[in-house]
Amino acid sequence: MQGKFYGPPDVQRMTRRAMALFRVVQDDPDFAWYGRFVALADFETGGVQRFLDLIEVQGASPAYWIANAAADTVKASVLRAGYRADRFEYVVSEGDSVSRARGNLSKYAIGDDVLVSRLGPDSPEADLDDFAEVAGAGGVLPPPEAVLRGAARKGVFLLARERATGRAISCAASIETFHVGSRRADSAFWGMLSTLPDWQGRKLALALGARAMVAMHEDNGFSKFITGVRAENEGSMALCAKLDMVPGKWCSYYGMDPAQFSSARVTK
Repeated sequence: MQGKFYGPPDVQRMTRRAMALFRVVQDDPDFAWYGRFVALADFETGGVQRFLDLIEVQGASPAYWIANAAADTVKASVLRAGYRADRFEYVVSEGDSVSRARGNLSKYAIGDDVLVSRLGPDSPEADLDDFAEVAGAGGVLPPPEAVLRGAARKGVFLLARERATGRAISCAASIETFHVGSRRADSAFWGMLSTLPDWQGRKLALALGARAMVAMHEDNGFSKFITGVRAENEGSMALCAKLDMVPGKWCSYYGMDPAQFSSARVTK
């Protein structure tokens, strides 16, 4: 299944190319993908040149699990090659994130005025479009249709609607990322949290994110979760901390080729 792609035209072109690349490299544990760009799964074993090659081939690519001590060297290598470099702190499960998620669901219940649905193979296209729209409103790049429907990756995609009007107001996700042979295989991406401004302040992103995390554990067995957060994003850092996800030893970098990628950044 190819399906629909989302985001600005240049991003759609490159995520389409990335999906094709992943079909070629999906049996190699050195690579990772959850629907955006094929990534260097583990910088410690992959190295700089492979990272630069992925940027050249796709127009943009992330490298994961970069030790903070190596971050400046990685950035310098990306810039020296003529690319842009965008850093995220790598926020990872350090405790029992699933138990913390269940606790948060008890503490921050989703109200009766909100209807939550999970995307899947039979979801109407309008639900996928609404997920993409809410994600985009928060500066978050959604994955393509094949991922949202579960055809290309195991995942959980939740969409919250205002019950009275049916308006989509918030979203959250967790997605299989690494090859089963990778030493990072027990970790899944978690995030894509976005809530429309008039619904912010009700802990909806936390509750929806916690529900996505619990569902990913119950349905697919993942108990460790990872996400990228900008160092200055104190709100997201605080939310992650409520789920025992904290920054520390690692970061990730997105490299972007300005000749192919005109957008300022891939995602917020």
